[in-house]
Amino acid sequence: MDNVYLLRKLEESSGYYHQSFSNRYMNWKRFYSISRIFLKALKRNKGKVEVLKVLDAGCGDGWMIYKLKSEFSDEFKLNFTGVDISGLDINFADKRREYFSYDDCEFKLMDLNSLSFKDEEFDIIICSEVIEHLKNPEILIRGLFKALKKGGVVILTTPQKGGS
Repeated sequence: MDNVYLLRKLEESSGYYHQSFSNRYMNWKRFYSISRIFLKALKRNKGKVEVLKVLDAGCGDGWMIYKLKSEFSDEFKLNFTGVDISGLDINFADKRREYFSYDDCEFKLMDLNSLSFKDEEFDIIICSEVIEHLKNPEILIRGLFKALKKGGVVILTTPQKGGS
């Protein structure tokens, strides 16, 4: 079963042109918006710490982490942590990490209602299109800000009604 899932996810992630245009556009638009804010946060923190710690809360299969890593890791030293409630997605993200031998990424199975990180552990936290799925989003928001370093940045997105 694990290999079947891995094959399906690889096909899905490489089948970019099999997605509808609107899905591709929305993913690009979301990444573009997040990456602009992410870059500002990176520049603001450059030189303050040697390695910037980034959390993706609700990372799914890690696509955002890998996209940000490929975009910004040449210029900035980044350490990524991704958490999600889906064991299948975390497994896939981890398999990809192992395949590419990325030692600056880690993925953990975790419920966003009970984040288990040290206080002030992350410089940047991303939580994209997750909060609208939670019954009590304030629990997540408190957990994110507890894990955020003073002066850090939380990038929180949610889809708008109508998909724009």
